[in-house]
Amino acid sequence: GSASFDLATSVYFQQVANIMDYLLTFSQNNNGAAIPLWATCLGFQAMTVYIAGDHSIIHDGYNSEDIALPIRFSGDPQQTVMFNVNASKMDASYVRSVYRKLSDENVTMNFHHAGFDPSVWQTNQYLRGNMTLLGFSTDLNNAEFG
Repeated sequence: GSASFDLATSVYFQQVANIMDYLLTFSQNNNGAAIPLWATCLGFQAMTVYIAGDHSIIHDGYNSEDIALPIRFSGDPQQTVMFNVNASKMDASYVRSVYRKLSDENVTMNFHHAGFDPSVWQTNQYLRGNMTLLGFSTDLNNAEFG
């Protein structure tokens, strides 16, 4: 995503915060039920900033404008509900196909210069305790971003 405005003070961010507050309350009222979320682009940035509690973790300068890139998966994504053929409700061959396409082909379109250094998931206690980074990309300058 590309935040061409101050994400932390925008109406958009406030709506993301409202959604996240609702989901947190829901989880607390339902025995800590986990709620899987998928966020893309600016939504991913807003959700990450909200959970981290720190809008300064967004960095400008990534060279990934108008380019399709593969995802470099971190950890073992095949142990997640999304890519675990035994846990998924999707056909196993479809799950494997999606994983291969995302990791081997340039199918994720990028139109931005802002993002996160993947190391923030180890250094920020709130991200480390609440989110799992499944993957990241590498820009044209070989900088990793999430």
